[in-house]
Amino acid sequence: MLKVTAQTVFLIAAVMLGWSHPAQAQVRSIDYRIVREPPFRHTFARKAPPVTGAVVVVPLRPYEGVGSSPVFDGDTGLAAIAQAIDARVAMMPQLRRVAGPPLSAAHWPGVTLGDEELATGAPREAGNRRTALAVTNPSRDWKRAMQPLLEQAEADHYLVINVSLAEVYLRQDWLGRKSLPIGTDYVVPVAWMNDLESTVAVLTLSGALYDRSGKLIRAASEGILAGEPTFWQGVLAKTITGGRGRITTIGEADNPQVVLQTHRRTDLPGSPLAWEVALDHLVGHLLH
Repeated sequence: MLKVTAQTVFLIAAVMLGWSHPAQAQVRSIDYRIVREPPFRHTFARKAPPVTGAVVVVPLRPYEGVGSSPVFDGDTGLAAIAQAIDARVAMMPQLRRVAGPPLSAAHWPGVTLGDEELATGAPREAGNRRTALAVTNPSRDWKRAMQPLLEQAEADHYLVINVSLAEVYLRQDWLGRKSLPIGTDYVVPVAWMNDLESTVAVLTLSGALYDRSGKLIRAASEGILAGEPTFWQGVLAKTITGGRGRITTIGEADNPQVVLQTHRRTDLPGSPLAWEVALDHLVGHLLH
């Protein structure tokens, strides 16, 4: 059974990720961009040539760096989710799965969504509800270790995909209706009483595309399912934090069977599984 743990602060997590072990004390660059609406994606290298040929992809990992909470307490259910996602990735014709560098989490890159203040460390002004797509890039050792894997696959690019908890703001239209946009053409309706200043936890698949040298080309994030915020959750969260509330419980994500077998996109023809749609969109955004 998966359990969501308490929320961590972006900046502390980023520092710990890059400097947690003396032997791994390498500068880790952090890139971010504000993403106002889905699809949550950004091309960081505008002049990069189109991606052609095979693309290497490393196994899925949970990510606890910039912008995320510790995802799950225990790895039994997460292992099932990762295995299913990796199996679907292996069926994608352009991708070549490899084991990835045998390095600790302090070296691996990761991507997630989160509030701009926590992604950048800058003070947040009241009413400035902006979501950032944040990327912690690989270490120097990672970049060196990827070289033989890319050469063996005859590939010039590689993907890193991770699962994490994002913090996503509610939005409100001109009629006062509130909703939670969590992915490409994927908007979850919510009750009108929810506070727009609070964020809601969303289980997401995120990823980044790098070239052979380890340069960040593109990053994206797609939601699988969201917590179900209630008015009193928002009030309690704001009371505890003394300001902006964070609704971090995510309900159904505690059950991997729900994530992998039950939670579907009923708004799409055939009601496909939400995680499969999220993965397909994510890979499409990263490669094209």
